Amino acid sequence: MGARGKFIFADCVVQNRAAIVEPWKEYRREGNSYFLFWLIAGVLMLLVTALASAPLWLPAVLGGEFPEGMVLVIEIAAAGLVFIVLAIALALVLSFMVPIMYRRRCGAIDGARAAVGMITSHPGPVILYALFKAVLFIAFLLVSCVLVCVTCCLAAIPYVGTVILLPVHVLFMAFLLLFVRQFGPDYDAWGNLPVVTAAPPVQEPPPSPPSSGPPPLPA
Repeated sequence: MGARGKFIFADCVVQNRAAIVEPWKEYRREGNSYFLFWLIAGVLMLLVTALASAPLWLPAVLGGEFPEGMVLVIEIAAAGLVFIVLAIALALVLSFMVPIMYRRRCGAIDGARAAVGMITSHPGPVILYALFKAVLFIAFLLVSCVLVCVTCCLAAIPYVGTVILLPVHVLFMAFLLLFVRQFGPDYDAWGNLPVVTAAPPVQEPPPSPPSSGPPPLPA
């Protein structure tokens, strides 16, 4: 449900509307494909992290000597670093997949391939985007804490809090869509909208020339 909801939210921001039923049906294939990719990628990330932390748990499984002291600290730091790097990379790919899949109406594999290609082709802007997004997220957390305190925890209720902070969520989605848009028409989420052309102006018939004959005699 959350995977398809990302495409619904993107569609509402792009088309400036508040529709649920129509985009829910329209983006069913993209949402389901996105969810399966997210699930498989999350499992693979946990497996890689488990392999990276093998020096921590493998001795206990094999009945050997558990690492201690500085060795334990280094192994924990290395495993944590691997997890953080993988989590950031996966979060970036998943976030960029939403506007790409929305624009191209493609599956998760094609969307992930395009997102990775975009990241590797433009590493500088992507890094700046990630840093600025982190700053915005920290500011969002601070604003959320203030609203929870001001509203006497009313903003902590899921639905009420979402409605109160809806402009912030729209800001994050619009920022993502506009950032990806700069890399070409294939990344422009607004490219699917029909082009509205102005109707040609109605030309009035030219005035008839005045009559050259004598004026009519009075009765």
